[in-house]
Amino acid sequence: MIDIRENLLVKVHNILEQNKDKIAIKDYYFFNVYKLEEAAKFVVKFRKDCNICRENEQELLSLSQDFPNLLDTISGRKEFTNRLDKILKHLQKEHKVFPKGYFTGVYTVLGILIGFVLALVAAKIKFLSFYAALMI
Repeated sequence: MIDIRENLLVKVHNILEQNKDKIAIKDYYFFNVYKLEEAAKFVVKFRKDCNICRENEQELLSLSQDFPNLLDTISGRKEFTNRLDKILKHLQKEHKVFPKGYFTGVYTVLGILIGFVLALVAAKIKFLSFYAALMI
């Protein structure tokens, strides 16, 4: 017996592979079309306990079929991005699923800000010149 959850993953993967050639490869990655398959994995994982994930199953199938047509127009691109972001934000907020490299980016920016503030403090108390402090 085939599990319907696994069937969703197979369907999304097959539809994406069929439609992938209908758009430019740079658009496939720029508009994060590949994330449909990643989102499907987590929707399948959480669908048993989450009504929104069950609704997102149909949305993922619809997006995977419609993405070549949606990415043809500017308004369609915006619609595609909004619909995909809605699914990804739900996974982030409710199920704590974050994209690869998310925390690396957050902590890198935080480290840069802390370093900048410390450099300003060192320059302000005349411990170092402003440019030397910024270089450190």
